[in-house]
Amino acid sequence: AEMAREMVRRDRGESKVESNRGSFETPLPGGGEGQLQSRRRLKQGEGGRCSGKQPSPQPSPRGRGSFETSSTDELPSARFTRLIENGLRWLAASQNEDGGWGDTVKSLSNISTTMLAHASFHAAGNAAQYRATIDAAAEFIQRAGGVPALRARYGKDKTFSIPILTHCALAGLVDWQEVDALPFELACLPPQFYKTVRLPVVSYALPALIAIGQVRHHFRKPRNPLSRLIRRLSISRTLKTLTRIQPTTGGFLEATPLTRFITMSLAGMGKANHAVAQQGVQFIVNSVCDDGSWPIDTNLATWVTTLSVNALQDDLPESERSAVRDWLLGQQYRCVQPYTNTDPGGWAWTDLPGGVPDGDETPGAMLDVPNRAAWDNLVMSEHRD
Repeated sequence: AEMAREMVRRDRGESKVESNRGSFETPLPGGGEGQLQSRRRLKQGEGGRCSGKQPSPQPSPRGRGSFETSSTDELPSARFTRLIENGLRWLAASQNEDGGWGDTVKSLSNISTTMLAHASFHAAGNAAQYRATIDAAAEFIQRAGGVPALRARYGKDKTFSIPILTHCALAGLVDWQEVDALPFELACLPPQFYKTVRLPVVSYALPALIAIGQVRHHFRKPRNPLSRLIRRLSISRTLKTLTRIQPTTGGFLEATPLTRFITMSLAGMGKANHAVAQQGVQFIVNSVCDDGSWPIDTNLATWVTTLSVNALQDDLPESERSAVRDWLLGQQYRCVQPYTNTDPGGWAWTDLPGGVPDGDETPGAMLDVPNRAAWDNLVMSEHRD
């Protein structure tokens, strides 16, 4: 989610939001009439919120094939094949002139995204069909410095380098020794342990630790016999933890990247039929865009609503304020979040079950209330209750 927001701020000339009544574009500040139109459009959300559903990104004008529509009676295997083919076609059409890919279709190429896209063609077994695309990507990766350049980009932070290298290893492009081992056995410890030792655990750490840690262990076990034994005995228990913390929608953080890293890791070690993998696949299938691509986030309702309310300020109609207030208060976590063991009181970026409270959306929601003096007493009374 943080990556998505940063990319929106950095790379797009306009922000696009889709409300319950249809999509609309919100130009960046700069025109009086445009700002008035934006405010009118911001008022179109229903039920006190905008869904924040991400629109399909448009690839660069290097050519793009037309994509088939889905069939309700299509066999799962045929549908997966079609989705894979459409996704590869979209990637090929979105490749930059230098052979690489950026974080968005408007971004400059970088080593991380290019390694991910390049590995996808190999993992799908379509190397021959997209030989020119693959060769151009391989040349870009070589010029950029390959695996050492990827590691250098993130330094000591392995949050992104390990999943990317895992994807490349599953595609047969790098050796598993290039993928750092993850101590997934730590997931056996109770959540209180992390607070006791003051170890910060980010929202995506636990599921990624379990799934990616296990697939790396599957292909390259530690030499130390004690470590090997501990991790072997931890596999079943940590998979149960992974099952327990998976949201009901199947999507971890309601985001395709994390969900697909977890799903491909399980499938890579022969657990494609595991419940977590099956629900992950369903989430991925349900999240695909009409043009064959996938968004980073599927729903940013809380984040978009807080931004919209702050943008409108006193222009928010009196008739809508009660609905917005009630909806936002309804999104506040009133108990410990089971996914990250976060204390009550925060907000997530989405109203879907895969969201987790964080330090971005919580201040945004809090700012909405003081900006409306008429709400203060109502909000305070509800919190006292």
